[in-house]
Amino acid sequence: MVYDAIRSGRCFFAYDFLADSTGFRFAGMMNKTVPLLMGDEINFNGSVSLQALVPIPAELRLIRNGKPIKSAYGKDIKFETNQTGAYRIEVYYDNRPWIFSNHIYLR
Repeated sequence: MVYDAIRSGRCFFAYDFLADSTGFRFAGMMNKTVPLLMGDEINFNGSVSLQALVPIPAELRLIRNGKPIKSAYGKDIKFETNQTGAYRIEVYYDNRPWIFSNHIYLR
């Protein structure tokens, strides 16, 4: 199961010596009906809602095609888009890198 998750990109990297990352989630929903998980690549038209959740307040940065497009401090970040791209999340705790998600690819 672990190897399958890694192969499909359904994993993230966390530095748990900073804080426990249990409960981290980065996912989306296309047209309010089709769930998207890390590692998914989907051809879409319409809109996609992306959301990340962390167990404790931190700085969350949404990255699209390698560039930050939104940031928020707290336990979650939400974003609506109709643009293609490779989306991922970076999380910083106490100004230090903590969690890095795999991508969700919107084509």
